[in-house]
Amino acid sequence: PGDPAIPRKTRERPLSDPPGAMTVVASVVVVRRRRPSTRRRSTPPSLPRRIFLVLASLSAAALVPLPPPPSACLVHALDNGFSVPPMGWSSWYGNLWNVDETLIKETADAMVNSGLRDLGYRTVWIDDGFAVARDPNTRKITIDPQLFPSGMRALSDYVHERGLLFGVYTSRGEKTCMGYSGKHGPDTRPGACGYETIDADTYANDWEIDLLKNDGCGSCQQHAPKDPHAVMRDALNKTGRPIYYAVHNSYGVPHDDLGNDWRTGIDLCCPWYDLWLHLLDKATTEEQRARVGPGSFANPDFLQVGWSRAKSKHRPDFPMMSLLERRSHYTMWAALPGPLVLGAELRPGKEWGGIYDPYTFETLTNPEVIAINQDPLAAPMRPVVNDTKTRGIQVWMKPLAPVQPNAGGSDGVGGDSSGAESLAVVLFHRTTVDATGPPTNSWHTPLPDPPSPPQAIAVTWSELGDYNDCVPFEVRDLWARQTLGIYCGSFNADVEEREARIYRFTEVSAATARMA
Repeated sequence: PGDPAIPRKTRERPLSDPPGAMTVVASVVVVRRRRPSTRRRSTPPSLPRRIFLVLASLSAAALVPLPPPPSACLVHALDNGFSVPPMGWSSWYGNLWNVDETLIKETADAMVNSGLRDLGYRTVWIDDGFAVARDPNTRKITIDPQLFPSGMRALSDYVHERGLLFGVYTSRGEKTCMGYSGKHGPDTRPGACGYETIDADTYANDWEIDLLKNDGCGSCQQHAPKDPHAVMRDALNKTGRPIYYAVHNSYGVPHDDLGNDWRTGIDLCCPWYDLWLHLLDKATTEEQRARVGPGSFANPDFLQVGWSRAKSKHRPDFPMMSLLERRSHYTMWAALPGPLVLGAELRPGKEWGGIYDPYTFETLTNPEVIAINQDPLAAPMRPVVNDTKTRGIQVWMKPLAPVQPNAGGSDGVGGDSSGAESLAVVLFHRTTVDATGPPTNSWHTPLPDPPSPPQAIAVTWSELGDYNDCVPFEVRDLWARQTLGIYCGSFNADVEEREARIYRFTEVSAATARMA
């Protein structure tokens, strides 16, 4: 019961993308805080702050070049230098099997030219559809030469030259998901079963990838009872190259021992509000939250924000979320923290849409919301108010790393707040929705017309944690990018139906509060 203390493993963590560059060795322990009888402020820093300061001192002391580990040294895949969720783009939901070299190159260029890369969107991830068979002699994966005439290594180099990360796809069975379906291409598309060592060597040394998605189609009896995802995890680790590892295994079962993230539910196949609510609930159970931390993330699937060829805004027969619902979807994934990976069209000027309408682009490029997702604590959000049955509201809280020196001014945090505790708080007017049953179009319930009135949603300091009413917090509205003031004891706001509003709460000194 509750959120148990979860020991995090000792980690050998490369700090840069290439293997063998610099390494930090640190031991992280996540411990549940208990509420004391009074707020402790004249005593040493709170436990999360002490952990952060210890890690900072370890990082400063351990920035020394180390040789790559020998192939016999294995670590868990989640200990491979990736401490925050990936941000970027995946080919699947926007293009399905329609992938080729031109699409990948143009998308990489668009990610740079749009400014997305500089905000943290660095992943270009090819999903199913590029592999066609295995070489009869080497048993290595062969790719479609008509679609990828330059070869996968040249494409990887193209992506890397633009300061981006390159990801590919496989599946645990003898074939990929498309291989089993036999549609839209050959039924020989190879999965990883029995070839994990060969494929890991291909990924790390031939193609020099940075991310791998290992899907859940098929089975691999030759590895039983060992999970085939674990076989690939070990094979990747033996290569010595840091590779972010995403697994798609048993729904609802945390797999932090297998990879950096694990899928928690069915596909978020479509831009449907009720569907992503269902997947959000699956990813935020106590069991899932207990396993979330640096390099270890519950993944409710990639984002449905923006438009694409497969999900065009010009298809009136296809139910779509409103822009506000999409922003709420992005907000909850950012705070989770989940992968901020888009399936939308990033290339400008395409007739089926993209991300360049002002509201969508503003949603994707808010640096303060992105900072919540990329926070180095990588702490899970948890519900502190959960009235979904009567009022349809929730309040979520997420601890953040302490405010760093010189942070004042640019984000509205008071200049005396260096090292102060900071929280992300989400007020969510989700409405009561029954997100059960098969994934059909009924998973998108249209907004009422006229919409319901806004709800006044409040949160008290005691609901947020071990704070008494006298603790002053500076509250900043991250979507409005406006500091609202200093509050004591409670905070409330009017929230539109299906809107998620996100705030940064930063503790300030009593002197600053008196001056406000």
